[in-house]
Amino acid sequence: MKKILLLSIILLSVLMTTCKPDPIDNGNDNTNNNDTILEEPIVKKYLVREYWTNRDKPIFIIDWNDDFTRIEHLITDSGTIYQVNYHFQYYDEDSIKVYITLPEVNQGMYMYTNYTCHLNDGKINKIDMYFNENPKDTRHYVYDDENRLVEAGGVTFVWDNNNVTKICYSDDTVNYYKTGNYINPYYTLPYLLPTCSYFTTFGTYITKPLWKNFWEYPEQYHYEIDTDGYITNVYYMTVDSVYLTYHNYEYAY
Repeated sequence: MKKILLLSIILLSVLMTTCKPDPIDNGNDNTNNNDTILEEPIVKKYLVREYWTNRDKPIFIIDWNDDFTRIEHLITDSGTIYQVNYHFQYYDEDSIKVYITLPEVNQGMYMYTNYTCHLNDGKINKIDMYFNENPKDTRHYVYDDENRLVEAGGVTFVWDNNNVTKICYSDDTVNYYKTGNYINPYYTLPYLLPTCSYFTTFGTYITKPLWKNFWEYPEQYHYEIDTDGYITNVYYMTVDSVYLTYHNYEYAY
């Protein structure tokens, strides 16, 4: 009986060794394992500074938490008389309250002093705008079947795959965007957030994460990108072939 049991154990060990799957090729050797599918790594970089013509003075500043899941502070028109500071306070996964302050020496004016973003499944459902504690406006956000934002506060967005190609405003104005193959510096920002300043140079929104790819400028503009496809510099050449910086972008990851 002991011999039969021992023989069974040996036979089972042989079968387990024979049926053991091949190890996964982790890229550390030169073997070709056709049965292994290696996932392409997803590179994510996060915009922290945006410069315009002056590379030493950022115009747009974002301070993140340690793992880049939340924006803690954001400054638009930094260093100008129109600077506005945005401070973020998070309430679990339900809402975000954004407080707006101005520097002491500032000629800016703001339409709202704070607003609350109400979240549903990690996306903004609506935003309640306040001046001090007085309700001033409510903006609803609408998404399509692919969870793409198609309306925010009366502004509608037309999509082509991962890019917004047309924005339609309530006054019937329409902006068209043609995108290239480079990654939009705003793409990894978590939300489309409205501005509160009358004079901000960033237009209707302080963040614009709706485009995966960067929009194309006229052909006299040129781009510099890093090895991961992120835009680092936009410049243009004058008719006299003079190099002029237009925008610089700085990332962290």
